[in-house]
This record gives sequence, C-alpha cells and structure tokens, in this order.
Amino acid sequence: MKYGTFCLLMIFGLSPFKQISGQWIAEKCPTKDNLNSISFSDDGTGWIVGNKGSILMKSSDGWKLIESPTAENLYSVTITDKNNIWAVGAKGTIIHFNGERWERMDSPTKWNLYSVSFNNRKKGLAVGEHGTILLYDNGKWELHENKLRANLLSANCIDNYLWIGGGLECVKFPIIQMPDNKKNLSVNYFNSDAIINSIMFLNPAEGWAVGSPSTILHYTGTTWETPVIPEKFPSLKSVFFSDIYNGISAGYGGTIMIFKNNAWTKESHSTNEDLNGVSIINGIYYAVGNKGTILKRDYNKGNNTSDIPGENATGIEIFPNPCDDKVNILLNFNNPADKVDIIITTTSGKIIMEKEHRLIQGNSELVLSTDALANGLYLLQVVNGNRSFLNKILVNH
Repeated sequence: MKYGTFCLLMIFGLSPFKQISGQWIAEKCPTKDNLNSISFSDDGTGWIVGNKGSILMKSSDGWKLIESPTAENLYSVTITDKNNIWAVGAKGTIIHFNGERWERMDSPTKWNLYSVSFNNRKKGLAVGEHGTILLYDNGKWELHENKLRANLLSANCIDNYLWIGGGLECVKFPIIQMPDNKKNLSVNYFNSDAIINSIMFLNPAEGWAVGSPSTILHYTGTTWETPVIPEKFPSLKSVFFSDIYNGISAGYGGTIMIFKNNAWTKESHSTNEDLNGVSIINGIYYAVGNKGTILKRDYNKGNNTSDIPGENATGIEIFPNPCDDKVNILLNFNNPADKVDIIITTTSGKIIMEKEHRLIQGNSELVLSTDALANGLYLLQVVNGNRSFLNKILVNH
C-alpha cells in the first residue's frame, strides 16, 4: 500500500480496524438459557428466542418470558409485522405468533432448522441440517428437494431471490442464490472455505455474510468481496444492518463488531459469553447470547457526528443520482477550509478514486467522470477541514 493512501485511510477512517471502548449495558433477563436470535417489528416490539423453547418479548418493563408451545431449542426468529412472527428450531420445530399467542405448526422435516426468513406474509424460507430447505407459500410449508447435504445455517429473502449460507467440514461450500419463483438452485455461487453462520441483504445489490473462521463477506451487486480488515478478529455468528451505513456483527467470546463510516470496529464490554444474535432498532444496537446475555448500546447518545451520512449532507448537492457517465457535485460551506478531498470507495471500503479540489470563497462545482465505474452503489466522501460527509451514489449505465 502506498504511504499516501495509508495516511488517507487513517485520517478519514475508511478501512482501518480499531478497538474502541463501548458503552454496552447488560439488560436484565428472566432466563439463564442460551439466547439465539433477536428481531424487532417496526413499532419497536422486540422478540428473542433461545434454548428449551425460551421466548422473550420486550415491554415497557423490560424483557419478559412468554408462554411457549415447545420445549425444543429455538434458533431463529423473524418478523413480517407485529401480528405475524415465525421461529424455528430443533427437530424441525416451527412455531408462529398470530398476534395473540404462539402456536406450533406442522413441519415436513425432523431435522434441526437453524434459520427462517420471510419476503412477506405469504412467502418464506427455512433452512437446516443435512441440506434441509423448506419453502412457505400461502399457508403451507413444503420440503424442497436438495442434493447438497451440508448444514444450512442462514437464510435471507430479498425481493425475488432467496440467499442461503452454511458449511460442510473440509468442503468448499457455496453461498446459494435461489429464485423464489422456481424450485431449483441457481448457479450463482460464491465458493468459500468458510462456514457462513449468518447472511443479510438490504437490497438486491447490497448484502453481508459472516462466519467461521473469522469471516466477513460483502456482496456488491454482482460478486462477493472480502473487506480489508488488517487486524485479526474471532469468528462471527450473526450480522444485521439497519441501512448501508450502520451494521453490527457478533460472535464467539463476546465479540461485537460495529460497521460505521464504512469501516468495521471492534468494541469492548464486560462479557465473554458467546453472542448468537444481533439487531438494531431506532439507533439502539442489541446482541444476545449464552446464559441469558442481553447487551444494549444506544448510539443516539454521545454519537460522533463528524461523519454525517445522508443523501443531501449540509453544503453538498449531488446530481444526477443515479448517474451514468458523470456526477456533478455542488459545494457550499460556511467558514470552509480552502480545499476539499473527494474520495469514492466501494461499499466494502476499496478506494476507487481520490481527488483534491480547491474552493473559491467556500463555493465550488466539480464534475467527476463515472463512465469507467461498474454499475452499483458507491460511497462518496467529501472532507473539508475537520469535517467529513458521506453520501451514496448509484452508478447505472
């Protein structure tokens, strides 16, 4: 790496991995059973599932145990709305919350189910051991014929595609993309020696996957990439993003990693228990794990706002967006420095373009050529003195 590029990375915080002190709070939990998955509805109602059929719901008084229709371990919970919640677990267990109570549903398998995801109320996906794939369509779960006998550990539905991750010891396992309107596996694979424990998509062109050993992968619309993270970190078990700027992953030994300002950082806290599930709701980050561990951090308090993500950051106007062969940037700062640095990166942190631009009385307009960029999402960072602003641009030729 060139010295100049490295200095830019250190100044602007685009790629370096650093450990920072977190302000994580351990919430009171009514059980000591291992907690495996957490999810929130849009109205802020939270649900956690865990071993021995444990189901927790967040109320104004904190987390409380809810009557469960099963004593089997529950590994995954997903919410389409506050009156339609699904959870899956050991021995093919499928349970459903209908807005009033949880009930056990008929299951076409006895294999353990490790992950469940829904596109909407009518279409869903659950995966499990020995290559088990279940498809939900209009009220019924059906077993999908699959010759791949690896353990399938994570599933995510996004628009018209289903993504599946997992692992098989000593075998390169592909991340699978599966059209939801066809009952066959797509050939759009990503072969990896890693075991994929968790996978999540924000949109068809933006996805993340984490796993073992010490794996983070980023989908950029056409391929999976490995972000540059210089320092070693433990293996991860769960990943969640609230938007392209804010994400969390957690895993073994109490590891918590936060994605902000286009970089992953490792946070410190008081527990060494394995963390199995993560989520974000209204700027509050959660991680749950073994022995009833529930950790929370409110990023709305004392948040560093020197890097401001947004489509129209103060003093900056970008158009057209989406763009084709060029993008225009209008700059208008109060009390500005005499120049700005423009940096365009992929959403996984790879620097595509760097440019220094002189300002005229704080105002200026410049045009950047984008005709050589592949279609997809990019981050455009404008640094003016001690302030920096993040904007997303979409290239669509």
